[in-house]
Formats: sequence, C-alpha cells, structure tokens
Amino acid sequence: MAHGPVLDDDARRLLAAGREQLAHGDGAALETFQRLCRLIPRDWQGWYWSGCAAARLGDHAAAEGHFTEALQRDPAQGRAYVQRAYARLRLGRTGPARGDLLSAARHRGLDDDARWVSALLQLRAGEWAGAELAFKQLLARAGDRSGLALSLIAHAQERRGLPHAALASYEGIAEHTDGSLHRHALLAHRLERYDVSAALWRELAGRRADLPAVRRLAADAGRAAAVRAARDKDFTSALTILTGVEALYPEGELDAEFAELRLHAAWQAMASGAADGTERARELLRAACLDRPDDPRPLHYLGVLESLEGERRQAALLWRRVLRLDPGHRRARFALALERARDGDTDGATEELDGLRDAGDDRPALALAALHIRAGRWQQTALLLDPLPPGPLRDSLAAEAGYRSGELTAAVGSPHWRAAALCRAGHHRTAVKVLRHAGPAPDVRTGRELARLLRGAALTHAAAGRWGPAAELLDRDRAEGPLDALVLLLGGRRRHAVDLLIDAARRSPGDHRPAHALAVAALSTPGMWRQCIAAWTSVLYREDFRAAVRSRAEERYGEPVPEEAVDGLAGRMRQLLEDRLPAEGELRLLLRCETDAAQALRDAGGLPLPGGVALVCGPLWVAEMGLQRQFGSYAAALAAGAETDRLRIGFSLLGPAQAQLRAGRAKAALDALEALRCPECRAEPAGCPEACAGFAAGNPAHAALPDGRRRFADDAAALAMEAGLSLGQSALSGAEPDVAAATAHWRAALDRAQRIGRGAEAQAQVAEVALGRSDALSRAEDFDAAVMLLDFAQAFTHGEEHEQITGALAAELTARAIHTANQRPDSYEQPIADLRRATGLNPHLLRAQASLAIVRRAHAVKRWQAGFTAEASLILQESVEELTLALGLLPENRELMELLDKASYQLEIFLDPFGH
Repeated sequence: MAHGPVLDDDARRLLAAGREQLAHGDGAALETFQRLCRLIPRDWQGWYWSGCAAARLGDHAAAEGHFTEALQRDPAQGRAYVQRAYARLRLGRTGPARGDLLSAARHRGLDDDARWVSALLQLRAGEWAGAELAFKQLLARAGDRSGLALSLIAHAQERRGLPHAALASYEGIAEHTDGSLHRHALLAHRLERYDVSAALWRELAGRRADLPAVRRLAADAGRAAAVRAARDKDFTSALTILTGVEALYPEGELDAEFAELRLHAAWQAMASGAADGTERARELLRAACLDRPDDPRPLHYLGVLESLEGERRQAALLWRRVLRLDPGHRRARFALALERARDGDTDGATEELDGLRDAGDDRPALALAALHIRAGRWQQTALLLDPLPPGPLRDSLAAEAGYRSGELTAAVGSPHWRAAALCRAGHHRTAVKVLRHAGPAPDVRTGRELARLLRGAALTHAAAGRWGPAAELLDRDRAEGPLDALVLLLGGRRRHAVDLLIDAARRSPGDHRPAHALAVAALSTPGMWRQCIAAWTSVLYREDFRAAVRSRAEERYGEPVPEEAVDGLAGRMRQLLEDRLPAEGELRLLLRCETDAAQALRDAGGLPLPGGVALVCGPLWVAEMGLQRQFGSYAAALAAGAETDRLRIGFSLLGPAQAQLRAGRAKAALDALEALRCPECRAEPAGCPEACAGFAAGNPAHAALPDGRRRFADDAAALAMEAGLSLGQSALSGAEPDVAAATAHWRAALDRAQRIGRGAEAQAQVAEVALGRSDALSRAEDFDAAVMLLDFAQAFTHGEEHEQITGALAAELTARAIHTANQRPDSYEQPIADLRRATGLNPHLLRAQASLAIVRRAHAVKRWQAGFTAEASLILQESVEELTLALGLLPENRELMELLDKASYQLEIFLDPFGH
C-alpha cells in the first residue's frame, strides 16, 4: 500500500476537527478538509474526507472528484472506491460505480452495505446467477434484511427459470412484506399450488382491505384448487375447497359448479362401497337439487339410489318429477318402464320400451328382449336382437335365443351355443371338438346348459359300459363328484379323475370316501405319488375308514372281525404302497414323515372338523385340503408336552429330520436340518421374514404361536441335539470305537442343549452313555479310550453326573496305571501320574492309594539300585507323606498301614549311609 508523508500535529488536528464537524453535519467540514489538502497535498486522507463532506452536502460531482484525487495518491484505498461508487450511483453512472465496487472488493474494502449495493447492481444488470449467489452469501449476516434478501434471491431464481427453488426461497421468509407476499402467491399459483396461493392472498387481503382485487385473486386461487381436485376425482375435497371460497363470490355465482361437484361426489360415494356411502350420496344429491332446481339429473340419480335401496315407489315419484322438468328424458322413461315390468305390467312396459328403441341406445331393446325371454318368446327375442350392433350381452342373448328357438344358424356366432345345439341334435363328439377351441363358457347359463347336455350323454355312455366316450364328454370342467371321477378313471383320464377327487375331498374333508377313491386312483396314476401318499396316509389312520372296512367285512363273512385284523390289513397296505414307491429319491422318506405325523395326530385325538368328525392325516393332506390355519389353531391349543412337540414338529418343515431320527438315521437327520430352507423365500425358516407366506404354509402349528419363529428354532436345535447325542453314542458302538468323533458330536449337542435350556437333560444322557461305554472299553483293556471319554464327560457335566463321572475316571486312571505298570515294569512316570490324578479325583479310592504306594516304592528301589540314592529317598519320602494323608482319610486301614511301614523301613535303609 502506498502512503503519503507522516501527518504532523497540525495535520492531525485538522483531520480530527474535520471529522468532528462531519459527524455533527457541520458544512464547514469541507473547508477544514480542504485546508488539510493544502497542508499535505500528497496525502490521500484530505481528499478522501473532502469527498465525504461534499457528498454529505449533496455535491456528488465534487465528491467524485475528491475521491478520484484520493485514489490517485493511494490506489489501494478500498473504502475510497466504495464512496466514489456511491457518488457515481447518485450521478446515475451505474457502470463506473460497479467498476469501483469491483476494485474495492479486490482491495478488501467492501463492507456488507457495499456488498448489498453490488448485489443489487448485478440484479439490475440482469446477472441473475451472480446476484443470487451474492445475496445468499449475505443471508447469514442479513439480520432484519433477511426477508428482503430471500425475496431478491427468489426473484433471481425466477428469472433463471428455477420456479421451485424460488418458491422454497419465498417459503423461508419469516415476515413477508406486502410485495413479497404477493410475488410468493403469484409464483405458487403459476406452479398450480393453488391452496398456497389462496392462503397467501387471503393473508394479504386481511392486511390491505383497500385492495379488493387481492380478495378476488384469493377466491380464484381457491376455485382453481377445487377444479384440480375435481380433475383428480377428489370431489369431496373439491367441495370443501369451493365452500371455503364461496363467500368471496357474488351470491349464486358458484351454484352450477356446486351442482356438478355434488353429482360427481354422489356417484363416487355410491361406488365406494363404504358403509355410509349411500346416505352420503343421498345428502349430496339433495343439495344438488337445491343448487339447480331446474336440473333433472340430481332427481334422476336420487331415483336410481332409492330404487337400489328398494324404495321403488319413492324412485318412481322422483322419475315422474324428472319427466315434468324434461318430458323427453329417456333415462327416466326407461327406468319407469322397468318399474312397470317389475310390477307385472308387462304389456305397458313392453309398449314403453318399444317406444324408446332407437339406433343410439341398446338398453331398451335389451330390456325388451329380457321381457320376451321371461315369457319364453325366444323367436321374438332373436328377431329383436338381430339388428342390434354386436356386443357381449347382445351376442350371448342372440345366440341363446337362436338355440332355444331351434334355429341352429342363429347360434353359429357363439361356439358354446353351437355346441349345445349339436349336443341336442345328438352330435356330441362334434360338439366336443367345437368346445376344444372355444375357451371357457362366457356365462353361467351357457355353461350350465352345456354341462347338462354333455353330462347326460356321458352317463348314458357309461351306463352302456362305453367308458372312453363317456370320459371324453365329461372332461374335467364338466365333471362333478366321485361318480363322474369314476367315469373319468375308467375312461383312462386318470389325472382329471384325481383332480376331481381332490376337489371332492376338499369340499368334504371329514368324509373318508373321496379320500379313499383318490388313494386308489393315484396309486396307478403316474406322477401322482405325493397325492397318493397323502391320501393313503389319511385313509389308513382314520377311524371312520377302519370302521367301514370292519363293518363290510363282518357283513361279508357273517362273523365279528377283530381290530387286529384291520390293523394287519392297514399294515399290509402300507407295505404295498412302500414297495411300489421308487427306490431312489425321497418318496419313502416322505411316506415315513406322513405316517409318523399321522400317528402323532391320532394319538392327540385328531383334528376336529364340523360335524363332530376328527380328521387323522399327515401334513401333505392338511396342505392339500387347505386346513393349515385350522390345524395351527388346534395344535397351539394343546397342552404342552413331548407328544405335542412331536405333533408340532411332524407337521412342519422339521418333519423329515424327525422321521430320520426316529428311524435311527441321526446323520441324515442332521444333514436335513442343515439343508433346511423356506420353500418360498429360500431363507432359513427361523429367519424367514414376517411377510413371507412360506413359513405359515410349511409350519402351521409354529405359525399359530405368538413366538412361532423362536419355537421353530428351538425345535430345530432340539432335533439337532438329539441327533448329535445319537451320533456320539453310535461312534462308540462300533468294533473300533471312535472317541474323538463321539466327543465332537457331544460337544456340539451340549452346546445346542444349553441354548434351549436342556443342558441338564443332555448332560445326563452323555454321562449315562460315557459311564457304560467306558466300562466296556475298560473291560476290553482300551484304557486310553475310556479315560479320554470320561475326561470329556467330566468337563461338560455338573452335579450328581459330574461326581459319578469323576469317580469312574479315578477308577479308570487306576486301572490304566496298573495295566501299564504290569505291561512295562520299567515305566513309572505314566502310572505315577495316573495314580496321583486318581487319588486327587477320589482320595477315598483305596486301590488308587495302595497302587500309588507300591509303584513309588518299586520306582525308588529301581533308582537306588542304579546309584541314585538321594532321588530314591525323595520318592519314598513323597510316598510316606501320601500314605500318611491317605490314612487320615481311611484310618485303621491295614493295607495302607503295612505299605506305610514298608516305605518307612525302606527309607531308613536308603538314608542310613548318610548318617541319619
């Protein structure tokens, strides 16, 4: 920065005096600053303050000159640029003023006021993006001017084509001015935010009662909002909005719009199906009548409403009022004609409907055709419908009229009625060929007539033993009930027969007969093994079927049939079914799952059905009959216990694992559990999302429980625990027991047992097996395996089981030590370690204490003979101490006392050479 000469005292006094005068508005300040300029002509300060004084006096041209002189002396004075910019603005020189402000910015001379001026100049110059950015930078420090800053930002954004951003800026203004409020409303209206614009203009109208145009703007915005709501078919909201602005319009100006909206809202209320829809529609239509008394439409629709509600007399009165307003109102005349028909005045209705027929409306002709059909005048019906344009109803009625009147050609347009005509003429096979390409019947009447004709012909063929033609005529869509299924079955259409029998069983799940027929049919139908297994399982375990078999047998043989004979028959049938199943695949497992689950359900009393019947079956049959929810509720209500758990698991995705486990295939059960996935979402069933339908379908009993997914996880863990325990026991049962494998399985099983609160139960099983198998291993002199097994069991057991395992472990360690000492007389370390551990585990075990003393004495003698007298003495010293402690636990024990005497005597011999 350039600097002039340092001010002396006189210059400083003049500068201070001039600034004092300037602060108090004294015009003499200019002369003071001029004297300063003459005193120090090379310094910028006199010229700068002279410019400030001249500007205060309104002489902006002189001020500009003074600021220019100051900047010539020091071009880095940012505030001089700012002040010169203000002077130039007042002289109307906008361009140079902007240049000064830019120079001031480069020299860091801009304060917030100057920045405001700069931003306003950018706005005036149409530099919208720059102005927006400048005002946003000022916004944080704008204080009371924040509303103005946001308004100017919004203006810049509008000019940039960013109306939504501008709307957000207007919405940020805490306190609107009248101008910003109006501009905000205009922008909201342009963006079709009519509710916002209406509210803003209402606020402005409240401020400025002298501006009636604003009140009209608020009204029109509300009206526009109502129009948009109506366009979106929200007629109720449109009425509410329009009611809110009604007072802003001259009386009656909105009557037509209210009437239209109420008509549409009434139609909407009637179509909504809501409980109060009819009453709401009635209120709206009555109000529309008041809005437009000369409009027949509300009256007509009120009549329709009353007719639908069964108030036919009131409806007729309303339609007559419509005709008084508009004698040519076709809809009212048509409705009254229909009322006459309902009242039995067929001739009057026919005459009225005949008079309403024209080319533009088919309904009177169709209604007239219905009257002819009611009277059985099919030929007149055909003649009446023939000139009408094609349409689904016209075509269907015309085809039926042609068929009923005996005119085959008239039914040609409908393949279904053509087929019916062919059947009636005895050409059944031709009719079936026509139907193959026709699709389903278009309505109930057509389908019923075709089914009647074809089924009658089929039964005629069946009665004559012609099963193939009978089955061809029946087919799946026209057959019904077990009798037709038998015809289809004998006619070679097995799959259709099976489907029909499944439908029959679903209609009567408590009747064993459709299930039995299905079981027989599916047994010889390829690809129907699942249905076969499901049906046979249900049949063989149901008491009503067994009772029927027993009753027929007694009737046939003339003597009582014992229950055991029925059991034997059921067993042979089950074996026959199993023998017929493919050897490969999972069908045999599926049969086991079904029978296990059915037995569990039978033990529980069966699934109660309406009529007092108890259904016994497996999970496949429950799913096939659609009874998952009923079964889930039934199982959830059973008392807790092992049988209920078995039932719940059997009818779940865990059923195969349980069946494998019950069959003694623990490894297969564990594999099944690990591979388990929800068939719907492929997640692990316990982690199946709540929204997934697969969990409830596959696990109906679990799904009925409040904590079903947790219970499923617990049941899976329980099965895995039992499988692990079984695998552990199996690993020890072979010719070469695998203790490592057994302990690995048990460790996993015990971990699962702890998680589901069955740790004590699992520990007891492990302890029982470990004790038995260790005893067998010991008898086989496999002491290492016995010790390893008991070591594992000891680490995972507690309480009484732990004490039993500890005692057994001490005994096995003793036996191993004795065996090792006998087999390898020169090996002492391992026997001594085993015996010390044994006495530590069970200090009262006499055999261990005595064996330890004997082995130690032998060891000591061996070391003494080898010349290691000191070591031998220490060994015997330890033995003496151990025997002394043992006698404290087993006092007066003669064997231990003798061993102690021998050890002491031997110790004296060892110590004597040392002078003791």
